[in-house]
Amino acid sequence: TLTADGAIDRFASPEAVTFWSLPAAIRQTELAGFSARAFQLRLHQLMATPILFSAMAVLAAASSLRLARQGMEVSGAMSTDGEAWKDLGSIHVALPDSAFAGLLLCGAKREGECTVAFQNVKFQSASAAGPPALPQLLLRDGGVLAGRFLEADGSVIRWEALGHAWSVSQVNVSRLILQPGAQTLMNRVRPGRAGGMMVSGDFVDGELVAGRSGQVRLSSVLFGLRSYPAAGELVAVFVRDVVEAPLEFEARMVGGSRLHLRHLTLRDGEFTARERSLGEVTLRVEELTELRRTTGP
Repeated sequence: TLTADGAIDRFASPEAVTFWSLPAAIRQTELAGFSARAFQLRLHQLMATPILFSAMAVLAAASSLRLARQGMEVSGAMSTDGEAWKDLGSIHVALPDSAFAGLLLCGAKREGECTVAFQNVKFQSASAAGPPALPQLLLRDGGVLAGRFLEADGSVIRWEALGHAWSVSQVNVSRLILQPGAQTLMNRVRPGRAGGMMVSGDFVDGELVAGRSGQVRLSSVLFGLRSYPAAGELVAVFVRDVVEAPLEFEARMVGGSRLHLRHLTLRDGEFTARERSLGEVTLRVEELTELRRTTGP
């Protein structure tokens, strides 16, 4: 038996009616005693399409893509503000000494054509760009170890910097700054707040706990235990506020490290000193870029 709804669905396809004719088709269908839901859905779909395309254009315009080549490894990253970058991964490509570079856009659908405008495209050599800022371990006394996160075991953070693998008590750590260029996002975090700032701009309140090597693990009341790659979604992990104390010397090192020192001793191309968060440290003079006295002896 062919019902009324079945008849209208079978013999009148909404896709066959033009946009301008849909309102009249809806009225006529309802006056005839049939359901006009299919025609109404089609009308709403067509009305929403320009808004959808406009939103997609805004999102696309607000996103940036960064491609980098180092040797045979090509890596990519994306950003919505030009400061915090989300790693997209890397591939190994056997490239010749000279190669062509360009941008290619692939659409989601095979049919149809579209026009795309690329803006602010720049090619920059590694020597012109300079080395990127290294991730930083911000100590509670305001000192900085610039290098690479290794792991956290819940009480100690292991951090590689200045040719050493440092084991720093977590009570002496203020922040793990994994993306130093995203200062705007980090400035949003009010003092006294602990947790992780994400590339998306969201902040996950939580506590830094033990995790696997190369993984930052946060314990959050809202999300529970979650692990994040040290290079990826996280901009920084906030542990506690900085409490600076007057010390005798400030040493600035190659790579961006900055240490607050006292009881400084120089001998045989090295200097030994006490650092409040690290204890006794011995560093090479050639790694030093600036040494200045901050207080009297």
